Amino acid sequence: MIKKLDHALVSSSDIDRSVAFYRDIIGLKVEFEDETSGKEFATTMDAPPDFRARVVQFEEGLEICQFISPQGRKLKWKPWDIGAIVLDFEVTELEETYSVLAGRGDKFISPPVTLRSPHPGGGSLKIAQLIGPDGERVALLEFPKI
Repeated sequence: MIKKLDHALVSSSDIDRSVAFYRDIIGLKVEFEDETSGKEFATTMDAPPDFRARVVQFEEGLEICQFISPQGRKLKWKPWDIGAIVLDFEVTELEETYSVLAGRGDKFISPPVTLRSPHPGGGSLKIAQLIGPDGERVALLEFPKI
């Protein structure tokens, strides 16, 4: 029986750059780092037997993985493409967060906008999306104060 989502994995072309982004900019805390390889694990990834990867797991449930063998290829996708994932992070003071990150040169899709919240209880939420180190979409969400 499925209990809950344990973590989400993001493939990276440069794990050190990705870890710096999610740790230093988004504020996640590193839980562990590891290098993994082997036929058994390769089987679970549908990878060749010489599979090898560096992995960093964050306490908040995000895992960054740089595949060393085989090396991944860069994909160009949009959030509406089938299978695309957007990582959503709840923030406080979105306007201030946006100003700080945009001021440092982080690339945003748009400045914060206010939308009707699809969550129970309704109301509105503020959202801004930025581009992660490998082109992944990262959404910053500020929910109404209750």
